[in-house]
Order: sequence, then C-alpha cells, then structure tokens
Amino acid sequence: MPVVSVRDVLTKQRFLRAALIGEPDSGKTSTSGTMTPGAPTCVICSAPTSQMIVHNPDVRIFAPSDFKDTVNALKAPETQFGQNIGTLVWDDATFTIGRALEEKGILTATEPRRVYKDVQFALEGALLFAIRKSFHFIIIAQARRMVNEISGLDEITLDVPPSMENSIVAAMDYAFFVMREHKPEAVPRLSIVPVKRTVTKIKLTREQFGKPLLGTEEPADLAQIWSKLNPTIRREANATV
Repeated sequence: MPVVSVRDVLTKQRFLRAALIGEPDSGKTSTSGTMTPGAPTCVICSAPTSQMIVHNPDVRIFAPSDFKDTVNALKAPETQFGQNIGTLVWDDATFTIGRALEEKGILTATEPRRVYKDVQFALEGALLFAIRKSFHFIIIAQARRMVNEISGLDEITLDVPPSMENSIVAAMDYAFFVMREHKPEAVPRLSIVPVKRTVTKIKLTREQFGKPLLGTEEPADLAQIWSKLNPTIRREANATV
C-alpha cells in the first residue's frame, strides 16, 4: 500500500484533479483554461490546434516530440514552464497514447501485451508525479461511445485502451463530460455533466445526457464548479464573509 503523507492529503483538498472527456470540438481544451483565470495554464499538447491555446496569452504550450517527452513533462513540468503554474493540462491523452503505442511498435510486436504494459507503466509513473504537485491537473481525452451489452444503453468512456483508462481514472478525483449545446435561439455554450465512476471505469449513460451538475445548470467554468465541489474552498469563502 502506498504511503500517503499529510502534504498529499492537503494537495488533494486544494487542487483539482479531473479528466475532461468529450467528442471532437466539444470545447474540452477551452474549458480547461477556465480553472485558473489570471494564472498560467500550461498545456502539454503534441498538436496545438485549439483556438484557446493558440491565441490566449495566458496559455503556455509545450509540444513534446514523442511519448518520452510527454512523460518527462508530466513528471517535471517546471522544467518546461517554470515555477509559476496555475493549471497543468495534458491535451490530448487519446492521441498521445495512440502515438506511444505506435512508437513502441504495437502493430508489428510479437508480444503486444508487453508493449501495452510498458506504456501503462510509464504513464502511471508520470501521473503519480503530476498529481502530487501543488497546482491543478487536468487530463483531456476523446470520448468513445459504446453500447453496454447488459443494459443495452449507450455509454461514454475514455477513448484509450482499457488498461490506460484504469490508470487515468485511478489518478483523477473527478471526471466530466463536456458537450456543446447548439440552440437556434442562443449562442452556443458549454455544459459539464458529471460522469459516473465505477471501480475501474468512468462512464456516462444516455439517461445522464444534459442532466445538470450540483442541482443547477453549470456552464463550463471549472473554477466556479471547483468552488462548489471543494469543501476546503467553501469553508475559506464563508470565513471571509
């Protein structure tokens, strides 16, 4: 059993660790930039195409050349971004893990299971470092739709290999599904709905689509949502009133 220090507990209470999943162009990356307005959002991104991270002066980008670069950046982001990090964002896990498997020769490997294990081991080690840092940490991944063979319902999961999904879920405290609502009478806006977590999966059933978070409709403002979810922040806010 891993040793949990007091520092680990306090870090867990004060900083958000969340997975943002959604379909392409749903606003996942833009949403990640709402966690620490006024403080740098540092993005590890192999292919920075989002308008948020390309044109936002508060966003710093590191484009790793391979999976090893990504792992090193997750372990020691200060090396790439300096000490002033408000939120660290890994965008996009789906692309990065897929490329890592290709780099390791998954398509021609005689023992593909070993390739998966090597990538998973490196990923878990990097995440262990990242979640113990004193800043918010967000992982962005594509969503994958699938049908539950037992219930017959549509489900949303992370579009990564199951073993990697388990590693990501184990490291994160929250998971959110980000979706863009297109209404003829209104400007498109983003909404976040919570994702149901089981022991080894995070998923969203069809019945949960569009259901509000925390009892009210929530726009894609992570700082606002975190202030409602986190009891430590709520206590501090009440103490200053």
